[in-house]
Amino acid sequence: MAFFLTSHQPKANQKIYSARQKRFPRGSSDGRLVMTDKMVAFEANGDTKRSRIWDLKDIKKLEQVGPYRLKIEPFMGDSYTFDLLGEGMTPGDFKALQERGILLTSRGY
Repeated sequence: MAFFLTSHQPKANQKIYSARQKRFPRGSSDGRLVMTDKMVAFEANGDTKRSRIWDLKDIKKLEQVGPYRLKIEPFMGDSYTFDLLGEGMTPGDFKALQERGILLTSRGY
C-alpha cells in the first residue's frame, strides 16, 4: 500500500510531526505523523508497508503519554505507539485532536 498524503509543507488544517513507530519484538520505523481535521496518518520513510491511515471516527482511544509519545487504538486492528521526534505535541493540540474525533463519532461521519 503506497500512499503519501502530504507534501513536506503542512497545509492550514494539518499538523505534521516527525515520529518513530516502535515495533516489537524488535525494530522501528521512522516517518511522519500527519493529523488533519478528519484523519491521522503515519507515513513511514522508505517502508510503505508500515504506513497507516485512520479516520478519526475509526479511532477508539487516543492517549498522550507526555509531549513526546502518542498511542492510537483503533476499533479494529492493532494499537500503535509513536515517539514524536523533535517538536512534541502540546496538551492543547492533543485536546483539539481528541475533540475532533469525538465530534466526528457523535455525528456519524
